[in-house]
Amino acid sequence: MPSSPADTPSRQAFRIAASYGIVASGWILFSDQAVAWYFSDPHALTIAAMIKGWFFVLVTGAVLFLLVRRQFRKVSETAKAQQLAEAAVHRSEERFRALTTLSPDIISIFDREGHLTFNSAAALKIHGYREEDVLGQKTFNLVHPDDRDSIQAAFAEALRDPTKTVLARYRYRNADGSYRWMEALGSNQLDNPDIQGIISISRDISQQVRAEDERRAMQEQLLQAQKMEAIGQLAGGVAHDFNNILTVISLNLETLKNPDPDTNVGNVAAEIEAATQRATALTRQLLLFARRQAVQKRPIDLNQLIGRLLAMLRRLIGENIAMEFLPSPQPVWVHADAGMLEQVIVNLAVNARDAMPHGGRLVIAVSLQQFEPTPAHPTRRPGSFACVSVEDNGCGIEPAAQGRIFEPFYTTKKEGKGTGLGLATVFGIVEQHEGWIELESTVGHGATFRVALPSSDKGFAPPAPIQAQPAGGQESILVVEDDNTIRLLCMRVLRRLGYRAAEASQGNEALEVWQQHQGAFDLLLTDMIMPGGLSGLDVAHRLRTEKPELKVIVMSGYSLELKQLGNIDTKEIAYLAKPFTPAALAQSIRLALTQPRQ
Repeated sequence: MPSSPADTPSRQAFRIAASYGIVASGWILFSDQAVAWYFSDPHALTIAAMIKGWFFVLVTGAVLFLLVRRQFRKVSETAKAQQLAEAAVHRSEERFRALTTLSPDIISIFDREGHLTFNSAAALKIHGYREEDVLGQKTFNLVHPDDRDSIQAAFAEALRDPTKTVLARYRYRNADGSYRWMEALGSNQLDNPDIQGIISISRDISQQVRAEDERRAMQEQLLQAQKMEAIGQLAGGVAHDFNNILTVISLNLETLKNPDPDTNVGNVAAEIEAATQRATALTRQLLLFARRQAVQKRPIDLNQLIGRLLAMLRRLIGENIAMEFLPSPQPVWVHADAGMLEQVIVNLAVNARDAMPHGGRLVIAVSLQQFEPTPAHPTRRPGSFACVSVEDNGCGIEPAAQGRIFEPFYTTKKEGKGTGLGLATVFGIVEQHEGWIELESTVGHGATFRVALPSSDKGFAPPAPIQAQPAGGQESILVVEDDNTIRLLCMRVLRRLGYRAAEASQGNEALEVWQQHQGAFDLLLTDMIMPGGLSGLDVAHRLRTEKPELKVIVMSGYSLELKQLGNIDTKEIAYLAKPFTPAALAQSIRLALTQPRQ
């Protein structure tokens, strides 16, 4: 059985003593016999025995001297080595303590369970904690609740992979209860005998985070300001169009008030309806362009989208620029956010306009193309792509500027003439739609921007046309609308179609009407935003708590209100945009009432 290191010296001493006893016993036994055999004279025998004893003492003394000297040397060398090691450890500890004391970052060491075993002096300066205040504790509890899962995940990752350095960003609670943004690098040093833990180096990045937030807010403000600037430029043309529309409506209303024998009421009504439709289209276009919302992708034909923009673009670029639209011979379908694509087209058109201050020619073309990557165009991907090109014959772009033209806040325009965000916005939107954008330009000969988006393999069926004479029904409908005129007109349409309808002007009144009728309604038709503290969605949620099978249609004339519908299943709650026609209202109600619950 092998001996353990602890008892090795004792066993060695035992072996030496046993060896000595055996050698001494053998020497005494055999030397005495040899002397007695060799010497017969008693006196000589005595002298021989004395010489034999002295010789034994001399030899054993010499051996003992050598053994003791060697042992003392070993002990001395061991002690010296130990002293050197202790001195090295002390120097290392002093250097480590000096580094941790002088470091502006917090250096921490955690055991395998996450307990803090060391915290540098910077923790007192940054967080107000002394080492003894948090030593031995799981300081994860001091991390902001919203960041706790991510910091624990980073710690677990460091435990799993000792070769990996993990990065974490989190909010840490100070001694005064406030929070500070921190960024930490962590490394698994459990196998390092000098550390034996997870070492973390963290620094205060609160100012950096605030700067990032401010920059993000500034970018958003500038982007919106750019949108509103474009809308401001459209105001004159829009006002002109609205005045024309209002003139048509006013003249026809006067005709209806004072009809003559030749008046055709049907024609007059048709002209009023056509004018309101033009006003509706113009309003929706402006709201779509000005809105702020998340990406809402849907099937879009680029030919149709740009065709709807042409009137606004002509007003935007001015009369001194000739604009030409070259649509594709066949529909070009993409799956995209219509508002964002319109912003891309508008921004590129405005950029082209600014490159032609004295007039020129602007050509917008749509095509379907097959691409392969080339050295000249490394960003291209193979496949079928829907392309929109915007070409001008303006001043062009310098070669040195072409590589930076899509950078945020970079602009070639004069100071005060641009934010430097228009093309950066275009680039971001195109990338968000998994496409790319290319630029070809020659100074003095204009520029061509080419946007490529993944095309859809198949077309999409157009929406079903609104019935000329929509069917009615006998169901019960609760109408909630704060605008008296709209509410009364809705009630008139519903009753004409055979529905039983009740009305309320705001949310609290709707709840009272619901109780009066004991919830005997099949559908709730409500405005989105109303006075009184309850929105249309609030009313819908309360009523559907009592009657889950209640169908709901929400009305709104403001695009920003759609944000509230972002997480709502459209099969459960339908949306009806204002303004709407009686036929559209009737069709929406029938679809909602006949839509089966999922």
